Amino acid sequence: MQMLHSRTIDSIDADTLTECSEREILFRIEAGFVLYLTHARSISATQDQVIFLGTREALLWLNENAPLAEARGVS
Repeated sequence: MQMLHSRTIDSIDADTLTECSEREILFRIEAGFVLYLTHARSISATQDQVIFLGTREALLWLNENAPLAEARGVS
C-alpha cells in the first residue's frame, strides 16, 4: 500500500456550530485505490470511512479541488 495524496479540510459542524476537520487520504493498492476518510468533531467523536475506488474515481477525487488550488496559487 502506498499513500498518494492527503488533504485536510477545516469546516464548521452544522449541528453544533463548532470547528471540525476532515482528513482524506488516497492510497494505491494492487487492486486499485483506497480512500480513507475521517471526520473529527472532537477528539472523542471521530467517524472513519474506507472506500474502494477504481482508477477513474481516484482521478476524479485527485482533480476535485484542482481549480480551487490553482486559484490560490497552490500546486
